[in-house]
Amino acid sequence: MLSDQSRRRLLFGVGSVLFGGSVAVFGDETIITNLGSAGGSDQLGADDLTAGTIPASADTLAVVQVDRAEPPAVVSAVAGSIAESAPFAAVPTQLRGLVSSDSSATVDPSRIGKLAFVGSADGRGAVVVWADWTEDHFADLVSSSDSNDRRTQTRHGRPMYTAGDTAGGVLAETTFVVGHPSVVVDTIGVWHGDEEPVGGSTLSTYDLTRRQSPFRFTLGDVQLPCDCATAVRQPPVYDHVTRRYGSLSKAGVLRVSLALDSKNAEDTAALATALRRDLGLAEGVSARIELPNEAVSGLSVHEGSDAVMIRFSPADTPHPSTLTELFGGLEHLVSGQ
Repeated sequence: MLSDQSRRRLLFGVGSVLFGGSVAVFGDETIITNLGSAGGSDQLGADDLTAGTIPASADTLAVVQVDRAEPPAVVSAVAGSIAESAPFAAVPTQLRGLVSSDSSATVDPSRIGKLAFVGSADGRGAVVVWADWTEDHFADLVSSSDSNDRRTQTRHGRPMYTAGDTAGGVLAETTFVVGHPSVVVDTIGVWHGDEEPVGGSTLSTYDLTRRQSPFRFTLGDVQLPCDCATAVRQPPVYDHVTRRYGSLSKAGVLRVSLALDSKNAEDTAALATALRRDLGLAEGVSARIELPNEAVSGLSVHEGSDAVMIRFSPADTPHPSTLTELFGGLEHLVSGQ
């Protein structure tokens, strides 16, 4: 039974859902799940998050609306870059495979409503999942890569499973968390204990992203994988970028805002000038990173009061690789990684 505090912390609009039988594939094993009919809405996870859903330790937050279907290829192209980053190594590949091209075996998307990738400042991460899973089904997922070493315990009265470097916790009837044990413990604590919920720049920048987008993100100190071959030396203005946040539409419209540690208009203008130059948008200047022509033709840079937004607005739905190279290239440019 959830406490009143925990109920307030649940997503708005999460009610009972219609459960049915399904077959989900984990690696080489097929797990048959018979969940029984409970009646109610078919929605899993509301359109937005409440502050109490994510722990205060979250430095990175990226939310993918799966909506019981495989994400569009353009969404996977960008979301996969985050899913494949180091903080989420403890998340089972079967789950990351929903948004990652590196995994051929995925969970059944028709059972899942939403994924929230939560990364902490110390480089550890987990995923909160809204899904039609039984507890046994979830426990099998946690131990799918290390089934001989699964341990069971409770945290704040909730079941928690640990297998190797991966842990998983049951948050509610259709909500689970799986990943690094420290982030799993923090997430269980914010739902059912006295842990503080997310706030500060993580929450404030996430709230600035477009609410109806299938993918929204705010990135702290996380390094994303990039195949960029060109060495980039950072201009001093990039040292003042504290956070990257934005959203991606189903049509491939990508918005990435770079927040500054200063509200000085001169700093914002200097950052915008550097971006236009380094992306090859300034007349007569060669780009410092190599991007597909499709990416460059749809790019624009816009100044705000304390952030600069890069917008990619293609004429047609872009090829997924275009978005992968653009997102990775921006990260490489700004962070110098």
